[in-house]
Amino acid sequence: MLKINLTLILLILGNILFAQDAVEMLKNRPLNNINVSLLGDGSLMSFSYERQKIIKPTFLVSGKFGLGYNEEFRICLGGCSTPSEKFLTVPYHLTANFGKTRHFIELGLGTTIYIGGTSQPNLIYPIIGYRFLPFQKQKFNFRIFAQYPFSGTDDNEIIFSPFGASAGMSF
Repeated sequence: MLKINLTLILLILGNILFAQDAVEMLKNRPLNNINVSLLGDGSLMSFSYERQKIIKPTFLVSGKFGLGYNEEFRICLGGCSTPSEKFLTVPYHLTANFGKTRHFIELGLGTTIYIGGTSQPNLIYPIIGYRFLPFQKQKFNFRIFAQYPFSGTDDNEIIFSPFGASAGMSF
C-alpha cells in the first residue's frame, strides 16, 4: 500500500511540474511576427508586422499592418496595348485566435487600402484560417487563410485571391 501511495504522489508531482513548464512556455511566447504573404490580404505579395496579445492560454488576439503589391486584372486576347495598372496595398487585420500550444484557428476581419487609380480603394473582408506559432523567439511561424470581400469581386480592376499563406519569424 505504501508503494502505491508513493507512486501516486510521484505521478501527481510530476504532472504539476510539467504543467508549470507549459505555463512558463506560454508566458514567454514571442508576441511579435514579421511575415511575407503570398496572395490573400488583397495583395499578390505583402510584408507585414504582427503583434499578438495573450488573453488566455487558449485565446490570442492578433493585429497586423503591412505593405504590399497588386496589379490590375485584365484579359487581353492578342496582347494588351497598355501596361496594367500597379497598386500599393496597405493590408491590416484584427483576428481572434483559438487553440492550444502552437496550433490556432483564426477568425477575424481585415481591410486592404489600395493606393493607385482604382474605383474601389478599400476592401473589407472576413478572415478564417489556421496558424502555427512557436514558443521561442527567432523561430518560424506559418499561417494559411481564406477570405472573401463583403462587396464581392464585381470590380475586376484588382486581382483578389480568396486564399493566402504567410510565413515569417517570431521575436
